[in-house]
Amino acid sequence: MQTITIMWYKLILLIVTLITYITQAFAQVDSVRSLSDCLELAVANNPTLRQSALDLRTNDIQYKQAKQILIPTLNGGISHGISTGRNVDPTTNLFVEETVNSGNVNLNSGLSLLNGFRILHDIRGRSSAREAGKLEFDGQINVLKLDVITAYIQVLTAEDLVTQTVQQFEVTKERLRNAEVMHREGAMAPGDYYDIKGEYSANLNTIEQNRQILNNTRTELATLLSVPVQYIASLRRIDIPAQMQVVDNERLYELARMNLPQFQAWEWRKKEAESAIKSERSGFFPSLRFDAGLTTRYSSLNSSPYTTQARDFLGRFVSVGLNIPIFNQFTVRNRVDLAKVDLERVKYEEQIALNTLRENTAKAVFNLDIARKNVDNLQQQEQSYAEAFRVAQLQFDLGATNSVIYLTAKNKLENAQNQLVIKRYEWLLQKYINDFYSGSLDL
Repeated sequence: MQTITIMWYKLILLIVTLITYITQAFAQVDSVRSLSDCLELAVANNPTLRQSALDLRTNDIQYKQAKQILIPTLNGGISHGISTGRNVDPTTNLFVEETVNSGNVNLNSGLSLLNGFRILHDIRGRSSAREAGKLEFDGQINVLKLDVITAYIQVLTAEDLVTQTVQQFEVTKERLRNAEVMHREGAMAPGDYYDIKGEYSANLNTIEQNRQILNNTRTELATLLSVPVQYIASLRRIDIPAQMQVVDNERLYELARMNLPQFQAWEWRKKEAESAIKSERSGFFPSLRFDAGLTTRYSSLNSSPYTTQARDFLGRFVSVGLNIPIFNQFTVRNRVDLAKVDLERVKYEEQIALNTLRENTAKAVFNLDIARKNVDNLQQQEQSYAEAFRVAQLQFDLGATNSVIYLTAKNKLENAQNQLVIKRYEWLLQKYINDFYSGSLDL
């Protein structure tokens, strides 16, 4: 019996171990986040975007309310009171010198029949505001995606810089190890030895600085995704294409104007302002209203039961009211003028936004071209400095030169390598920015 129990215990332990191993394996796979994963997380979790989504709900509610104004109103009321002294019996309208318990019940309904089409213009205005809000929200999503792409690429840049500076440090570390042996044997000048030792410390500082930059960029990305930093500990690499399509700045401006939803929203904002003008103009016209209702009374002086009095004293009314505006201190005219000012303001805001767009698209095209040229120049520079460093290293090993020349060649090569990493990712980022403006950013 004890042997069977031990076997079951071992089997359970084995199963638990396998489940733990499989879970960890899947967790390691899932811990590698792609750019698409980060974009989905940002759209789902970013609190700023979620807050902006509340504006969509507000617009929907306001649009429904504008339409529901067409529905007749229906309200009821009931009141009861006690009167002492000389009073009027509400059922007979006679004066009495008694304490009276009285009551009143009413039910009223009303409907606006004509008001200069104000309701119609309000509905159109709210509809335009709702459509504009949807497009503006889509624009905010695109801007958030661009921010995430920028932060994502900055993390990749920092990771590659850390990796590269660690490799450069290993070269310096090996050189220092050889220099220590030669220094002890008196085969190296003290100045050259301490130069190498100082370069060793400088490389360590560079590594720590790049690690700090990496931590900052990861934190910025995690903030955009609204997740802990540990959630994006590992990011999937992005292949940098050898060639990228470039359009001229005017073409990119036209594409952005046509494709970016936040600029399409301006047409709806202008329609909203135009509807507001028409809505305010309705105040110049007469308004017609229909009302109807039921009312009944109750008195304690009447011997009939409550329900009988409610039936016997039931009254009905129907009314149609016409309101004709004649003079209202120019209130309506001033409201119309203010609505016109709002329309002009929307037009100027659109023009300012388009001018900014023209500026940004021109910069984006130019920056993409410059980034490509920088990458080409840095590749040639790296090749040249690599050969110069090889020669300087060979001469330094032979004792034909000093540490100043050697370290100068080494630092030039490392700086070119680091700049090449930065500019390659900058080139990739500029490509995404151009895709964003052209409307072809599909991730």
